[in-house]
Amino acid sequence: MERCPICRGSIGEEGRCLRCGADLELVMQARRRGEALLQQAVVQILAGHRSEAMESLRRSRLWHRRPLAGWLLRLLQDGAAAPDHQAMLE
Repeated sequence: MERCPICRGSIGEEGRCLRCGADLELVMQARRRGEALLQQAVVQILAGHRSEAMESLRRSRLWHRRPLAGWLLRLLQDGAAAPDHQAMLE
C-alpha cells in the first residue's frame, strides 16, 4: 500500500499515515496475508492441487481482494485444468 486509504497521504515506515495519523498496520498485515495466500494458491495450481488452490484463493480474497485471485478462482471453478508442466518440458 503506497497511500493512506483515508486521506491519500504518504505512509511512514511504522504503518502510520504521515498526514492524518491513521494507524494502518492492521490493514497492511491483512494485505500481506492475502498476498501470501495468493502465492500459496499459485504453487498449489502448478502442483496440480486444484481443491487446495481454490480454498487458498477463497481465503486470500477474504483478506485482500486482488483481481488475479478472483480470475484464478473463476478459472478453476469453470473447470480449467491445471497445466501439464511435464508435457511442456518434453
